[in-house]
Amino acid sequence: MVSQLKFDKFKTQYRGYNKAEVIAFIDEVINMLDALNIEHKQLINENGILKEQINRFDDIKVQINETLVSAQTVASDIKLQAIKQQEFIIRTAEHNANKVLTEKLREANKLDQEIAVYKAKLKTVINSQLEMLEYVDKYED
Repeated sequence: MVSQLKFDKFKTQYRGYNKAEVIAFIDEVINMLDALNIEHKQLINENGILKEQINRFDDIKVQINETLVSAQTVASDIKLQAIKQQEFIIRTAEHNANKVLTEKLREANKLDQEIAVYKAKLKTVINSQLEMLEYVDKYED
């Protein structure tokens, strides 16, 4: 549009340029400037809209990054809590197992003692029976 203006030549007349051509040229320049002004306003408006979109996308990006960091923090906290809970469960299970083992060992020792007592009593009874048999054998002869 504007590049066409450079090549326009006016015919000369007596006392200067042809008035009708100059007025037509000025009208053409005005029309081109109006069109360029409208296009310029549209581009400024479109640029403003695009800048707003960029700002919204930047805000969304910041929110996504904050959400990601928050999610990573929560995941780390959950993992740490799970590890602590696992360690607590293991310690509790080991403690309970030790208690059960200690109790069972105590019961086994008690049973061993009871068996020893019963063996001693049984030996005493058998020895006593044996002595009675020997006594009976001695008097039967």
